[in-house]
Amino acid sequence: MHNITDETLKLRGALDTTYRKGLGIFNRGEIQSIRRTDNFRLFQGQVQGTRLYEMEAVFDEKGNIRRTRCTCPAFRSYYGDCKHITALLMSIDKYKDPRDNQENRMHSLIRAYREGETPPEKLLHFEPRVRVDGGKGEIELHLGENKTYVVKNIKEFLQSYSEEKPVVFGKNFTYDPNIHRFSREDQKMIDYLILLLDMSRQGEASGDENFGEVVFRGRTLVVKDRLLGELLKRRAAKDEGMGLWIDGEYYDGVRFKEEGIPMDLEVGESSRGSGLVLNKKETAPIIPLDGIENLTFYQGNIYPLKHPKNHWIRPLMKELITDGKAGVTIPKTLEKSFITEVLPVLQEHVHCRLQDDLAKRILKVPLKAKLFLDQEQKKVTAKLVFIYGNKEINPFAPEKNEKQKAAGPKEEEILVRERTAENHLLKLLEEGEFTVQKGRCYIEQEEKIYFFLENLLPKLQEDTKLSIYYSDDFKKVKTLGEEDIQGKITLNHGLDLLECSIDIKSIPKEEIGKLLKSIQEKAKYHRLANGTFLSLPQSSSGKLFTWFNEMELDPGDFEDGKLEIPKYRAFEIAGLQNEGEESLFDTGENFERFMDDYQQLTANMNPSKFSKEVLELPKGLTANLRSYQTKGFQWISTLSAYGFGGILADEMGLGKTIQALSYLLKEKERGALEPSILVVPTSLVYNWEDEIQRFSPDLKTLTISGTKEEREEKAKKIKDFDLVLTSYPLLRRDTELYEDQQFHACILDEAQHIKNKSSQSAKAVKSLRGKHRFVLTGTPLENNLTELWSIFDFLIPGYLGSYKSFTEKYQKPINKNGDNFSLKKLKRKVDPFILRRLKADVLKELPDKMEGKVLVDMTKEQQKLYRLYLQRIKGEIEDVVEEKGFNNSQIQILAGLTRLRQISCHPGVFIEDYHGGSGKLEALAEIVDLALESNHRLLIFSQFTGVLKKVREDLEKKGHRPLYLDGSIPMNQRGDLVKRFNKGEVPIFLISLKAGGTGLNLTSADMVIHMDPWWNPAVENQATDRAHRIGQKKKVQVKKLIARGTVEEKIHQIQEQKKAIIDQVIQKGETMLSKFSKEELLDLLEI
Repeated sequence: MHNITDETLKLRGALDTTYRKGLGIFNRGEIQSIRRTDNFRLFQGQVQGTRLYEMEAVFDEKGNIRRTRCTCPAFRSYYGDCKHITALLMSIDKYKDPRDNQENRMHSLIRAYREGETPPEKLLHFEPRVRVDGGKGEIELHLGENKTYVVKNIKEFLQSYSEEKPVVFGKNFTYDPNIHRFSREDQKMIDYLILLLDMSRQGEASGDENFGEVVFRGRTLVVKDRLLGELLKRRAAKDEGMGLWIDGEYYDGVRFKEEGIPMDLEVGESSRGSGLVLNKKETAPIIPLDGIENLTFYQGNIYPLKHPKNHWIRPLMKELITDGKAGVTIPKTLEKSFITEVLPVLQEHVHCRLQDDLAKRILKVPLKAKLFLDQEQKKVTAKLVFIYGNKEINPFAPEKNEKQKAAGPKEEEILVRERTAENHLLKLLEEGEFTVQKGRCYIEQEEKIYFFLENLLPKLQEDTKLSIYYSDDFKKVKTLGEEDIQGKITLNHGLDLLECSIDIKSIPKEEIGKLLKSIQEKAKYHRLANGTFLSLPQSSSGKLFTWFNEMELDPGDFEDGKLEIPKYRAFEIAGLQNEGEESLFDTGENFERFMDDYQQLTANMNPSKFSKEVLELPKGLTANLRSYQTKGFQWISTLSAYGFGGILADEMGLGKTIQALSYLLKEKERGALEPSILVVPTSLVYNWEDEIQRFSPDLKTLTISGTKEEREEKAKKIKDFDLVLTSYPLLRRDTELYEDQQFHACILDEAQHIKNKSSQSAKAVKSLRGKHRFVLTGTPLENNLTELWSIFDFLIPGYLGSYKSFTEKYQKPINKNGDNFSLKKLKRKVDPFILRRLKADVLKELPDKMEGKVLVDMTKEQQKLYRLYLQRIKGEIEDVVEEKGFNNSQIQILAGLTRLRQISCHPGVFIEDYHGGSGKLEALAEIVDLALESNHRLLIFSQFTGVLKKVREDLEKKGHRPLYLDGSIPMNQRGDLVKRFNKGEVPIFLISLKAGGTGLNLTSADMVIHMDPWWNPAVENQATDRAHRIGQKKKVQVKKLIARGTVEEKIHQIQEQKKAIIDQVIQKGETMLSKFSKEELLDLLEI
């Protein structure tokens, strides 16, 4: 058991704040790696401060602190423990060791029996003799059996006592710890002296033996300031008190009392008529003991002046101590101030009697104040009167008050005024910045009048000692109440607009525009022509007009109390309505029905609440949609039916394409008069063509591609088609082709192409004319909020305000300051127009593995090479088959097909100095960027290591550092690569199909990309199963890149049409194409 108490820790602290700071470190658990010796005598620990500090605490056998040490600068700079040591000692006090329960108890048991064998025999007399002089204390120690002896070196004695060593005092007495003992009170005193010794040692370590509040000088211990008080307190703890020398006089039985000083005061008139005299009845002197005036000796006891009951007597102490006088003289000129301001406080806390003659002169009556408010021209005037009985006091006309005094009796009464109450009222008027003039005060600036009415007058009205009187003119100066304002919003179906109107009691409609102008300028109030003040931020009018300010409406557009705004702002209005407890507007029946219908539609997609003609899936759709995809189609259709646009922001792989095609096909079936336009990345044009043909073949689609002349010719036929398909680059070049074309719907795929508002792509798509506008993107927001603004500038121009206002209102507060309120407002505005589902949202509907092909167009140089090699290989295969027969020609066939498949991926795999690019690598780059934005982890497979190396080169140029695995990687390194990927160090892993297609567990991946198709789908599935296997917690997306118009596309068709045959193509013991006829092979090469 260690002797550690809160009291000990506070005393040991180097500063008054040390204990509190150490407690904070202890509570936060910052003390690390506590270690101890088996005998519990030495404890060590660490704490992270400006750097890592080492701490140490050493205890004696009795559990007393012997010494402490810390490597922090504070420990070396001050006497006493630092905050780190304080926290360590707290930790030691709470320290639990696995061995404590048994081993430590046994140590205590053995110690108890050991000590029981030789019990102490003699109780020593211990007498610390204390002298206080000049604010410091000097202590001498005397001890002995029958006679006491002076301790000639206190430091050495305490050291020997700690080490349980004998101390020789002379031939007649030797202190022996084995036979001598001290009383419990004396033991506590010695422990405290040992604490002081420890503090002294720390001072010596700092290089200044005399520094601090404690100094050992042979037979004398010098203590001052706060330590002196603690020493006196401990010394006086005995029942009989202590003897104490103060300034050369000896006092016996002195005790330390934690209470108020029992002082008896009396106030009377001076015998000379020169004022008042405050007398202390007792003749005992008041003696300050320490240098910081915290301790006072009075009537044989010591009192701490810091005690709460001594707070109000403390200012008097110096006067009562001065020159040993028994009283304090208050001059005639200050007697009234003393009686009215000091005496009431003294009487609350100490016994203070008034002599009879003085008591008769003092008048005590309650305060009754009056305030008269008036309006003169543009000024608000105030007259304040303090009334005590029949006396009236004008605080702003002291000269009149003096005349009243002169007219009174010669023996003047002394009025005890309620200064606290008076000052409260005067402070409120002072806060209102009133100007004093001729016994009253006034304000005339509008800002000050408004501040007084709105903030100070309510406080004055709450004061129970004050009565307020208002003139008729003042009553005209008022603030507008909440019940005076009414707003209304109605939906005008005919004009397809919202009509906002405001009716404000007492405000002419022609003044509403000016009032809104005040709001726009962020004024706190608006003053009407009749003088009424309108509080803008606080009252309902403030909320209402703040609402208009939030809507960024120009006061100039608000005429005769009415304003028309676009219908799509209904969602923003509804959000603002819901922010307060009460609605700001009385919304009309049409508006309520519109919001109710829309909210039910978007929540439940219930066709019965809307037209089945709009929400039922199109008849010509050749795919079965999952339920979440059906809801997505209905969401787009609902927005379109109401004349709105939106962002379908489903996570990658949830089928945004088929939802958009369902909408376009439905619009055609409903009789859309104009064609729609679909703008997509170049790499996805043919993929969209394929999806349109597959899922919505009834959509007559025109793909704008080819040379400029070819595109111009195609553009002339736009009106003959249901859908126009083009890419962002071509749209930038062909803007003039669409200038006069009205589209039914404009849909953008992968909207990151327009996130830069200044980009040519953004400008091009925003020039398109369309009734309905939609965006498909898995990442509507990538880098900053201005990207969202650019998308909405296409969808609903002006909805998010100007770019400048959006930046000031949302971008800067949210991005720079983390303003959650601005973020909430922005979310409320855009939420109705964004539908986003994550895979986790529709997890139950998703298959375990989502597979899809990505058709990729080769570059022009690739296409030339492919056609050249195709003709050569076809001729060579025909010749060899003709010469050797089909079964004997498989090596040549394999070589030819492999070459074509390599060209489909990247001709640079076998052609040196090829610089014509690769369609697949371009498409892969887009897929990888989108996948990483959505935090996917990718496996990229290819059977050609040359292709993987090209992929690695491209990725590294973009700053990625993918992991790479092919047959050249030693087996002992492959496990490390797998571990690194599964730990999340790198999000991309390039793997050759042969080296990593089997045997690896890569369940941290959730996207698999096959760069080239293999004859046997089972081989691809085995590779895919590196991620899609037991332990995988996410759904896995599988993407197969297929070069359009190549042998790869034919291989994929064979995989779909003849899976049973393909499964036998590459079987052990059989050749690759043993099941194919010559005609089938030639058909495979007919590209």
